[in-house]
Order: sequence, then C-alpha cells, then structure tokens
Amino acid sequence: MIPPQPKNIDHELIILESLSEYYKKSGKTHIRRAELKEVCDKRLYEKTDGGQVEYGGGTFESTLKKLEEKLAIHRKLNGPGKTMFVIDIKRIGSLLLYKRYEFLENDNTKIADQELSQDTLQKTIADMIDVILEEGIRIKFLSNLDDPLIQRSHQPLKEAAKNIGSHLASTQFDFIISHEDENFKLNEDAFAQLIKVVLLDIVRKSPKKRFKLLIEYKGLPYSGTKLGTVFMQDILRIIIPKYFVKWAKQVHNYEVPGKDIDTFKGVSVNFLNELNPETRGFFGDFFESLKVYFDIWSETVDNKTT
Repeated sequence: MIPPQPKNIDHELIILESLSEYYKKSGKTHIRRAELKEVCDKRLYEKTDGGQVEYGGGTFESTLKKLEEKLAIHRKLNGPGKTMFVIDIKRIGSLLLYKRYEFLENDNTKIADQELSQDTLQKTIADMIDVILEEGIRIKFLSNLDDPLIQRSHQPLKEAAKNIGSHLASTQFDFIISHEDENFKLNEDAFAQLIKVVLLDIVRKSPKKRFKLLIEYKGLPYSGTKLGTVFMQDILRIIIPKYFVKWAKQVHNYEVPGKDIDTFKGVSVNFLNELNPETRGFFGDFFESLKVYFDIWSETVDNKTT
C-alpha cells in the first residue's frame, strides 16, 4: 500500500537544511546538482516518514530558482549535465533563522546577513559577567574580604568563571536583523549595547527560559515639511509649548502667560491670533529658529535614504 502523500511540506526548508548539513560535513561551498538532489531526496524521505521518496523534477527546480533569487545559491554551468551550485553559507544560515522565526520577514524587508564576531560577543558577555561576579563576591564574602587566601584566589577564579561563562553564553544567541536595506549593518558597539540589555534585563531574571525579542520600526512615512504637517497637531499641542516656554524664559526672560499655554493646547485654526501680542512675537522668532533645526534634521534623513 502506498503511504498517503503528506501535506504542507516546506521544500525550501529541506534544501536549506541539506545544504547546511552538507557544508558542515564537507566544508565545501559548492555542490553538484545531482548530488544535491540525492541528499535532498534522502532528507525528504526522512521528513515525510517515507511518504515521499524523491522530489519531482519541477518542484526541485522551482525551489532551486527561489533560493537563487534569495541569493542562497549561485548556479554555474560546467557543461551538459554538469550543473554546479555555489553555496552562500551565511545567507543559508540567515534563511534558516527566518524559517525558525517566520514573523521577522515580510514582502518589504529582507534578513540582512550580519554576525557579531565571536570575539566581540564573548568580550561583551565577559564584561557583564565580571560585574556580576564582583557584586556577588562582595555579598558572599563580605566579612572575609581581607582574608589573604580569598584575595589571592579571587582573580584567577574570576577569570576562569568569566571565560567559561562567556564561552557558554555566546553560543546561546542568534541575532537577526530584518531590514528593507539588505546591506544594512549594525555597528558592533550598538550590538554590544543590545547584548548588555538582553543579559541584564531579560536573561539574568530567568536564565533557563527561552525568549524572542522583536523590535519593529515603522519608518517615517514622509520627510521635510510634509512630515511636520502630518504630525503638527500633537507637535503644537504637546511638544512646542513646553520648549517655547523654556526658550522664552532663557532667551528673553519672558514668562509665557498660562492663558497662552492653554491656547496652544487647544490648537484651534486661529490660535496665533488668540495669543498675547508679546507671546505671538516671541513665538514667531522661536518657530523660525525651530524650523532651521528641523530642516537640518529632515535633510539628514533625506540624504541617508537617497
């Protein structure tokens, strides 16, 4: 009796896993198409408990083309029947992570290939462990800190514990960046700060529990003057009054009347005409100066995105 055909097979995942395993075993970054088909058929058979013996030619080829589009493999023709694929193992690793955390990628964003160097990761973790150890030692040996034996033992014991801890902890993290700019790179200092936050505020509180951290930035929909127009009501009602009052006091030693502050909060169409004439004059100067600062910022944003 032929086993029932399984449903919802992720053919792309099977090929990615096969390529990753092939690289780990052989260390090679290229594989013949026929050999890849053979290892993928074997994995497909295992994944489906014998439900599928091998890929159909069309399915296998279409999946390979998808992986070419995603820059995981590159096809090289070495003659009739001698197709070779060059493997981008870092990209394959990123795509496998995406498969594990599917919510990180959509039609607009791409997983940017980026790995924090092992040395930097371990050093950052080691620095954090150092702080934790120093604090813990002071608490544990509070009454014996002057003991010569404890003093002599402290440094080598701390270094050993720190290096063991950083080595183990560094293997437990996968950092993924999903970004519309596939060439985006986070600098290592920023990466290190992220690790510190994760270690101190999340891992330390519950070190045996897994977690996922997703930060989504929606992006500025507009720039320049249009950006200000879109958000102007909240800006005028909440932000500008606070800093205008401070500016008027520091620059002109002028106390903005409470009635004028209330007028700002109302943000009516004719709110400028409702202000005290002196307030209105100072506000005109303040707003013109503020626009200069805002233009500098918005131009910087525009330049970064062109």
